[in-house]
Amino acid sequence: EKKCDIFINCSTNSKKYFAEKFPEKDFVETTMNVLNSINNFNFKKYILISSADVYGTTNIRNSSENIKLNRLNHDNFYALNKIIAEQIVLNFGKPYIIFRLGGLIGKNLKKNFIFDLIKEKPLRFKINSKFEFINTDDVANIIFNIINQKKHFNQIFNLSGDGQMSIKEIVDLFSKNKKKKIIFQKNKKLINYKINTNKIESIVTLPKTYNTIKT
Repeated sequence: EKKCDIFINCSTNSKKYFAEKFPEKDFVETTMNVLNSINNFNFKKYILISSADVYGTTNIRNSSENIKLNRLNHDNFYALNKIIAEQIVLNFGKPYIIFRLGGLIGKNLKKNFIFDLIKEKPLRFKINSKFEFINTDDVANIIFNIINQKKHFNQIFNLSGDGQMSIKEIVDLFSKNKKKKIIFQKNKKLINYKINTNKIESIVTLPKTYNTIKT
């Protein structure tokens, strides 16, 4: 019952492997998490930190914010539970903003292939796979920028880094600074992770993926 003007929920499950191994627990930590936060707190506006994985694709043509997600073929619980959580927010009736995030790096990083690279764990993707990354500090600054403008509520925004980098480019950049053993898993996947950020780029300037990784 605590009161606030703006409630920001960034506490849903962020681990895809966890969702696939424990779909019921992911449902609780994502979908029920959002429902409980809406029912248990007294706020005026709600911000949900979601994931670009709701698109079920890495094709930029199919990742604009206005696409109807229920028409897509989702093959994982992580994406499905994120979609249900978003629908709860959309149907609640109070002013909201949903941010669908791409790849993240930042302080206390605990997952993704950059974490695996740092910890010398086997990489799960092929070396020519491509990703976009943005620092969590930049995410926070951009979100507050949009919130403070006040005119952008009741909308959904994709939020990711500007431009892609392949694993090879990142490994080469990483190896120049630190000597790490690079290990690849046997069953590697080819990923081309790119989401449409045209909408949010009409409001703010997104940091370059290369500069984010280099820093």
